[in-house]
Amino acid sequence: MTRFIYKMIVWFVLCLCVWLGGLSWFTRQIPSQAVEYAAPADAIVVLTGGSSRLEHGLELLVEGKGNVLFISGVGKAATLGALLQNIPANLRDKALRKPILLGYEAENTIGNAREISEWLNKEGYKTVRLVTSSYHMPRSLEEIRIATPGVTFIPAPVFPEEFVLYEWWRNGFSRSMILSEYHKFIAGKFRHLFVTIMHSTQL
Repeated sequence: MTRFIYKMIVWFVLCLCVWLGGLSWFTRQIPSQAVEYAAPADAIVVLTGGSSRLEHGLELLVEGKGNVLFISGVGKAATLGALLQNIPANLRDKALRKPILLGYEAENTIGNAREISEWLNKEGYKTVRLVTSSYHMPRSLEEIRIATPGVTFIPAPVFPEEFVLYEWWRNGFSRSMILSEYHKFIAGKFRHLFVTIMHSTQL
């Protein structure tokens, strides 16, 4: 075995260990169950991507867990009525008595972070309940917290029936979602590091 091949094998093993260690850490950041936070919040933010997310956000709004609901990443032609058409009538009627705002600019999680940051900075809210799927929560929190420093975000995860965290590698949907979110999380870390370096060199 040549010295070059030996070094390549060592580097491959090291990278694999780092990748696996990071993956293990990342899966532990995914909420496994709902946690009740008694602290009040100024607002509730829902990231679009499933009716269960919106329904949970509306439930929190009706329960008084936030004063206003902001839905980020709404389709350009969507209306509030269209978004709520599949929501149970009782919940829909109660929610419509509360302030609900739509954000049309975001097309992905990075866009969500920018859209939410602009809205929060404009309104001056400092405590926000964030609603998204459990597997999407770690990356969403990371992006939004970086985009909006000084604001406290309280995770309010939704748990899709098709997603399982226990022995997730045995479930096709769970495996796909976790690996996708993990790699996007890593890419986000490198992107923020690059932006920080570029900003510091310009000072």
